[in-house]
Amino acid sequence: MGSGDEVGAEDLLITLTTSFEGEIETLLINSPFPCKISELNGEVEDNPDLLNDDAYGDGWCVIVQPHEFDEDQYLDQKEYIEMLNELP
Repeated sequence: MGSGDEVGAEDLLITLTTSFEGEIETLLINSPFPCKISELNGEVEDNPDLLNDDAYGDGWCVIVQPHEFDEDQYLDQKEYIEMLNELP
């Protein structure tokens, strides 16, 4: 996938490969909705640890422009917090 590509709901959006103590892990991130990829963060592809080290700074993965987005399918902030509070 690259900048300008169209992605459908549940299509693969980005793949990150990490290594920890000799174990290689692959993280596959699917799109939650149809969208167009505006920008991919190559720094995260080269250094996936940024996801944990700086998630709200340099650790972003992808910027997308959603289309065919139905807000009613998703939780708002209040509903999400209520759902989290109900988890064991």
